[in-house]
Amino acid sequence: MLTATAHKRGDGKYDVTVGVETQKYKADEKGNETEVPVNDWIEIGALTAPEKGKKYGNVLHRERVHMTTAKNTYRFTTDRLPEKAGIDPLLLLVDRVPGDNLAKVSLQ
Repeated sequence: MLTATAHKRGDGKYDVTVGVETQKYKADEKGNETEVPVNDWIEIGALTAPEKGKKYGNVLHRERVHMTTAKNTYRFTTDRLPEKAGIDPLLLLVDRVPGDNLAKVSLQ
């Protein structure tokens, strides 16, 4: 995740913008990794703050987007201000560092 911002609209909804950077690697039978171009459908989304005792909040937005470049910016609208937004919000993909998929949303 690079950035996650939200702007409150006149109708009470929020326009959310997320900036993401993706990298994809393939490994051979010996474990040697090679970076390959990104050409995948990956989810972006936003979550509320988690309830007490929960690790994740409720999903406010979730959609699959076709990513073909390393850096991308996406925009979507939510009914409430999300606490966090980002790429692969439900951690469905194999990821060595899943903690960097979501960022705290700053209200602009």
